[in-house]
Amino acid sequence: DPVAIAETRFLSTYIATRGHGVFREGQGGWEPINRGLKSRDVRALVASMPARGDSSLYAGTFGGGVYVRRPDASFWAPMGRGLTERRVLSLVVEGESVYAGTAGGRLFRWDQEDAEPQWLAVGVPIPGGDVRGFAMTPESIYAATPAGAYVGPRDGKSWLPLHMSVHAAAVMASDGDQLYLGGDGGEVFRQDGDTWTYILPESYYGFGRAMAAHGGTIY
Repeated sequence: DPVAIAETRFLSTYIATRGHGVFREGQGGWEPINRGLKSRDVRALVASMPARGDSSLYAGTFGGGVYVRRPDASFWAPMGRGLTERRVLSLVVEGESVYAGTAGGRLFRWDQEDAEPQWLAVGVPIPGGDVRGFAMTPESIYAATPAGAYVGPRDGKSWLPLHMSVHAAAVMASDGDQLYLGGDGGEVFRQDGDTWTYILPESYYGFGRAMAAHGGTIY
């Protein structure tokens, strides 16, 4: 049951699964890479610098927190310090910071450049509940939750619902300055200024667990 995908150097492809950990595509097919990963229920997977050789992989697990696999490492190392909610559902890397969205509407930030990095809570919980996915702009954070989509300032001290025809938001993706949101029924919306435009009909397969956008193409 794949739930997320990431790419690193030479377009190496990795997938995360709920129950079987992380797999890497090799010449002979998909191989598990779970050494050090205490929880195999992986809900999020992201590369720090996609398509580069010095990219790290981050895995968010449901109940076990966040793990990192450094370049050329053969194991996952836990990133647990300060993370008070370990049911991680989504991850975003921005520069030297890693952000985690969790159950209960929480967001956390890990700053790599700190002398002793730890997870710090970002603002107050999002009213919609579990942070299934989120995206960031220079001014705002957009979050997908079971109660719909919400937007707040970068400090996360307040949240407002986005008024759109989706009752439960599933995922979010960014392509440069362009944001996309996926609903529980598989529908996709694009942000156009202050409004959200319905651009794709409901997927035959319904709820999407992951979404990515690049060059105007949605995956």
